[in-house]
Amino acid sequence: MIEEKSMQYLKHGRLVLTCVGFIATGFVLAHAEKPAEKNPTSRSASDRKALEPLKVFVGEWKGVGQLRRGSTRGSWIEESVWAWKFEKRRAALVFKTPKGKYFTAGRLFPGDKTGQFRFVGALPDGKTTVSYSGSQNDR
Repeated sequence: MIEEKSMQYLKHGRLVLTCVGFIATGFVLAHAEKPAEKNPTSRSASDRKALEPLKVFVGEWKGVGQLRRGSTRGSWIEESVWAWKFEKRRAALVFKTPKGKYFTAGRLFPGDKTGQFRFVGALPDGKTTVSYSGSQNDR
């Protein structure tokens, strides 16, 4: 009889220790810090690869906007400078257009999904920004 109770306590003790072990493991995993990336530049490299088709924008641009083709009425001139920007392990294409009619600055970077992009642009009022997302194929 004593031996039978000892076996029950032993089985119960093992069960408790197993449960405590699982709980402790879960707690440690839930609160553990994320491991450092093996290659911290990998996100920047994948961003550059995603933006590769748009690299033709990099440089200085001067253009004319027309409300109606062939008419100078309501037309305007814009000058813009586009460049790569690398910060916080991310890559983006940025531009500045100080006298821009619709945007004075902007940032274009890859979205969360492959083929998606995000654009954040500063409006001429100097206070407002707008954000758009989509792909090159969106019409």
